[in-house]
Amino acid sequence: MAAFRANPFAFVFPALALCAVVIYFVYAAIDRIGLEVSDSVGTVTGKQFTRGGKSYYTTVVDGQSFVQSQGTPETYAVMFLVNGEKTSGLVSKQQFQLLNTNDSVPLRIRRTRITKRLQVVEVRQ
Repeated sequence: MAAFRANPFAFVFPALALCAVVIYFVYAAIDRIGLEVSDSVGTVTGKQFTRGGKSYYTTVVDGQSFVQSQGTPETYAVMFLVNGEKTSGLVSKQQFQLLNTNDSVPLRIRRTRITKRLQVVEVRQ
């Protein structure tokens, strides 16, 4: 089939999908890159541990199926209250074990430009 006789949607959809991906990455770059980091103190309000694991998926190449695995590391997240605003940050296993609810912890934080979310950059001890 000649290109000029193909369904125009076959060309429009990939172009729109590519534009959406580019817009998302530009948005993320504007929102998060080059933000000012400041020191603050947060209060621990909770902790969450997520087990590591493995997920499996099948890839078909030239008619042959290959089962592949992808490992996911365990994560240690701590929820904080910073100046009346809730946020969370990832910590090491050692920090996770040392921190308890209602502990005051020095943090390095930043605020995103567009969404105005508070992000924990570093948990200090």
